[in-house]
Amino acid sequence: MDLEQRFIEDDKEIIVSLECIYKLEKYSDCIAGDLLSCVERMTNEIIDDCSLGLVIKDKKEPLFFELEFSNLNESRVSLYNFYLISSDDYLDLLLDNNIIKFKE
Repeated sequence: MDLEQRFIEDDKEIIVSLECIYKLEKYSDCIAGDLLSCVERMTNEIIDDCSLGLVIKDKKEPLFFELEFSNLNESRVSLYNFYLISSDDYLDLLLDNNIIKFKE
């Protein structure tokens, strides 16, 4: 009996801009690593330019971020900027269902 793949997952490549990398240097290695790990694992479908919210739990308190993405083509998405935002701004993104989602 031959085995064959039944489902092909269409993953897009996520490109992180140099501006984001320079901004990440301002944060601890742990925060920067968590942010990039979350972006790598996200399941959101990016069709147009959009902003998505993300919470990273720091030792002291949670940090709220807004990440800006752009769809470059059928196979590439760019993370071109991110900001540290207030919890109120994050809640606005959450209410609009504009948060980074992960596989369950």
